[in-house]
Parts: sequence; C-alpha cells; structure tokens
Amino acid sequence: MARVNRWTRLTLRKTSPPPAIHLKGQWLKDAVFETGFTFTVKILNGCLVLLPNSEDTRAIKQQNQQQQAQLSEIKNSMRGVMAEYVSD
Repeated sequence: MARVNRWTRLTLRKTSPPPAIHLKGQWLKDAVFETGFTFTVKILNGCLVLLPNSEDTRAIKQQNQQQQAQLSEIKNSMRGVMAEYVSD
C-alpha cells in the first residue's frame, strides 16, 4: 500500500484592532451627551447617528449591569463551593 501523508497548513495572522472612534469636546455636552450617559449608534445612509438613550433605557441598562455583577459573584461563590466539595 502507498503511504499517504496529510498536512494541514495553519496560518496565524496578527489581527488588527477593531475600528474605534473617540469623541470629546464641549459640543457633546451642548448636544445632550453628558459624561456617563448612554446612547445608541445607528448607521443611516453611511452616516453614524448618535441617539441619546431615554432615562428609562439608562435605568434598565444600569439595572442589567448590576444584575450581571451579582450573577458573576454568585458564579464565583458556586465555583468555590464546588472546589471545596471536590477536594474533600
């Protein structure tokens, strides 16, 4: 029988950082974009449109962040309990 060698070529490429935009200036405050406020970015006909989130949206996002932090704490506690249980 003939011997068959199979090779897989793996190429690792350095990925470039994703595109980013950093905005700052007094004009943002004048346009109702206060520090810490959240907003939604939409693309409309090739233009970026920044829409300030409503107070309700901000409250919901803040609540979600708090719940995610609590969930992370619970998961970490459970991992600790499981590690103790397995080691006993």
